[in-house]
Amino acid sequence: MSKPLEFKIIETKTGYVMVFYYEDGTTEEVIIGSIPKGIELNRHYNITDLYGYTVIDDRKGL
Repeated sequence: MSKPLEFKIIETKTGYVMVFYYEDGTTEEVIIGSIPKGIELNRHYNITDLYGYTVIDDRKGL
């Protein structure tokens, strides 16, 4: 499975959901208990914000 390119956290009736977006246009949703510190609801975060290097380089094993 490829690594996601970006994510956002949304609030639903039952709690918080982390939505991951992949290069092929698919998404994956994961239910989480709380919002991590420093993360804003409904804001898209590029995964390079977390890894510290680009996803493309990571996929090539650089």
